[in-house]
Amino acid sequence: MIATQPSFQDILAAAKLPSRQQGSYIQQESIPIIAVDHLVKTFRTKRKSEGLSASFRSLWQPEYTTSEAVKDISFTVEPGETLAFIGPNGAGKSTTIKMLVGILYPTSGFASVLGLVSWQQRTQLAYNIGTVFGQKSQLWYHLPPIDTFGLFAKIYEIPEAITSASAWRVW
Repeated sequence: MIATQPSFQDILAAAKLPSRQQGSYIQQESIPIIAVDHLVKTFRTKRKSEGLSASFRSLWQPEYTTSEAVKDISFTVEPGETLAFIGPNGAGKSTTIKMLVGILYPTSGFASVLGLVSWQQRTQLAYNIGTVFGQKSQLWYHLPPIDTFGLFAKIYEIPEAITSASAWRVW
């Protein structure tokens, strides 16, 4: 009989998953903070040919191109470790982060953040992490910053005792 190595999903399933207590994440040393196993993301786009006849033909027989944004990556981040994504444009950094926070579904592979599968448990994960992408401002220009912080506190159900003290530390 040939012994097979258990998959990463089997290992995580066998481990004790982290629990939530009073809205905060309790770390357990048995599970990495971030675990990624053979994560792949491909995008399929319709190829548009020139000319009127090609446009009509593409209605019944469209041609597609496939591009790999993330090519089979695997890594773990243990409690206390720091991770940086560095690479050229188009290397898949933002796509990987979007999969880790649950904005995109991967084509294949597995990933967990804080013991949660981000694209399946996005709401639960959103209460424990935050992501800001450089192209999009989180502040609303027509609102003063303090009002924007208050708005986000209401959206994410952060107690007023915490937000009032934290907001004034920024100033």
